[in-house]
Amino acid sequence: MSTAVVMTGGGVKAAVTAARFAVDHDLILLHIDYGQRSSKAELEAVHALSTVFESAQIIALDMPHAAQLQQQLASEGGDGARDFSSGVVHGGVLSESTLRGLFPVLLSTGLQCATRVGAAVLAVGASRLADSSHVGWPLGAGHPDYQRETLHAFGIMAEAMFGKASTPKIEAPLLDVAYEEIFKLASNLKVPLDRTWSCERPGPRACGQCSRCKLRLEALASAGIPDGSLSGASG
Repeated sequence: MSTAVVMTGGGVKAAVTAARFAVDHDLILLHIDYGQRSSKAELEAVHALSTVFESAQIIALDMPHAAQLQQQLASEGGDGARDFSSGVVHGGVLSESTLRGLFPVLLSTGLQCATRVGAAVLAVGASRLADSSHVGWPLGAGHPDYQRETLHAFGIMAEAMFGKASTPKIEAPLLDVAYEEIFKLASNLKVPLDRTWSCERPGPRACGQCSRCKLRLEALASAGIPDGSLSGASG
């Protein structure tokens, strides 16, 4: 079988994406630590999820320069270094500790990895609806770069760099799927929700109070899935 590299933070969206590609691909689960608070808990969730997929491998990469850049920008802005977050929405706007344009940087890293291992697919669990469909935020307010135009443009750039024959296909099957529907898919695919992580805090248990936990709880309720699933280990 051909190989699919699935970018994951240990969350339900990436887990559902992995389950989809596990049917006809060998899986490599790629976790990137770019200084996010929840990185350790995410990676633990990735390891827990890897046992669900037969022969799945894990690649864990560090990207310290992203956090260093964020801290430097925050410091020069006069507010001091902040804990780094990955696009968390508070009150309908991006957190001040969010580094804009991070998604294409992560895609570039994922593409380098997928190309190096000869993967046919680079898959991401991004959903532009997941942070807007429940609480009335503007579409894409949490991640304005979660757009098909972004992926299409990135694919063109990747083919120019690596050549069309060598460039993995970039797939985002959940891009237009709402969060509650993703949880329904997870249930149908028997993805163990208690092994996924949705909290923006470092753990060891999900707090249930941050914006990501609240979104997860709302989506679980909408999908008719017991709230106890929150006990698991982002998106």
